[in-house]
Amino acid sequence: MTPLETPVVLVIFAREETTRLVMERIRQVQPKRLYIIADGPRKSVHGEQALCERVRQVALDVDWECEVKTNFSDRNLGIRHRLPTGLDWVFSMEERAIIVEDDCLPEVSFFAFCDELLERYEHDPRVMSISGFCPIQPDDSAPFSYRAQEFFVVWGWATWKSAWSKYLPAKAAWSNTSRVSPAAVESNLDNRLIAGLYDEVIGPNDWSLKWLMSMWLENGIQLSPTVNLVRSIGFLPDATNVPVDPFLGTSGQSSAMAFPLRHPASLIVDVDADRAVLDAMTRQVDVDRCGRTRRPPRLIRKAKRVVRKLHYAVAVVAVVVGLGGVGGFGEAGGEGGVVEGEGVGGGLGAVVEP
Repeated sequence: MTPLETPVVLVIFAREETTRLVMERIRQVQPKRLYIIADGPRKSVHGEQALCERVRQVALDVDWECEVKTNFSDRNLGIRHRLPTGLDWVFSMEERAIIVEDDCLPEVSFFAFCDELLERYEHDPRVMSISGFCPIQPDDSAPFSYRAQEFFVVWGWATWKSAWSKYLPAKAAWSNTSRVSPAAVESNLDNRLIAGLYDEVIGPNDWSLKWLMSMWLENGIQLSPTVNLVRSIGFLPDATNVPVDPFLGTSGQSSAMAFPLRHPASLIVDVDADRAVLDAMTRQVDVDRCGRTRRPPRLIRKAKRVVRKLHYAVAVVAVVVGLGGVGGFGEAGGEGGVVEGEGVGGGLGAVVEP
């Protein structure tokens, strides 16, 4: 097997068994460079420090020739800080990367899919992200291997340093402009409502929605496969953020990508695919962590009325409540230090000194 040239980023926290499964898939493609980002334990959770240490050892079990670099936090920073700051660290050294979390199990072909599209669209400013996740039923009649979408799911994805540099985590970066997206403008989703959604819903945890809106500000798109290449294995009782599958079980299925890839002559946003994604998500928008139907906050109800006729903008509501991330990190526990390290895998395994 030819080792994967594109670096792989593995994001971990406190999920030992799922991390082991994901590491086995990474082992099959043997990337030459592996970056490991880890959040720290929550003080309020008994035994979590020992668990985090075990998970890190699982991720460091590298038995192929590989340069391993680590970015480990000694305290819990929470998803809103840990993942973006970890990617900032990665892209201070790399021009592109493939990113997987500890509860997203990729098909082996996912890596080759991302690798090829990262190369093909490197200089296309519209393409800001490549996803391995497709919640829509596989379409054998699809003429191409992937589609362009304005809405996406970050369960196994890839991007470039140039695209990630557009990430705008601060509320002021997007709440003070009317150009959030074509959908927002056409549906009169005004600044006041956007700011209210940020304060009431988005603010604490959702880095992924900020990434989505950062892409919208750049008129960016994501490329998504016509078959699902990443299976979510994080809908378990220990899930930190979303323990219920908002896609009604479809995220638990995956299949291999056929090669050679069939490339479209041009990239046109697939409206039907976006509508199907959002329909799947809004089915779960009013279900709480225990599976009980609940009444959404006032601002969400207002936003849903405003954007009902325009399916893209429903994402402002649906992604926040239904898909802020599946596990990965705990709640923020205050500022903490991050320890970096590096080493070389091979033979009996990687030896990394933080």
